[in-house]
Amino acid sequence: MTQEQPPRDLTDRLTRLETTMAGLEKMLAYREQMLQERIDRLDAQNRAQDALAEASAKDLKGSVETINATLWRGMAWLVTACGMLLVAAALKVLGLV
Repeated sequence: MTQEQPPRDLTDRLTRLETTMAGLEKMLAYREQMLQERIDRLDAQNRAQDALAEASAKDLKGSVETINATLWRGMAWLVTACGMLLVAAALKVLGLV
């Protein structure tokens, strides 16, 4: 029986190692799955944030264009008013008014 015991002991060790390896492979597969799910969640959050940023950028662009148009209208009115004052002054100097 002493001669049979070392091979049996070796077989038991190999069996335990194989069982442990199978458990480690399952754990590794589980971790990879959890990592992939975490990456997918982050991707979804990033896509949502990108969509929100694009919508905000469009709104901001519209606001800036509105302000720009208003400023140009104001400048046009100011230039027209100054021009009319200059014409009125010139007519006054010439004595036509």
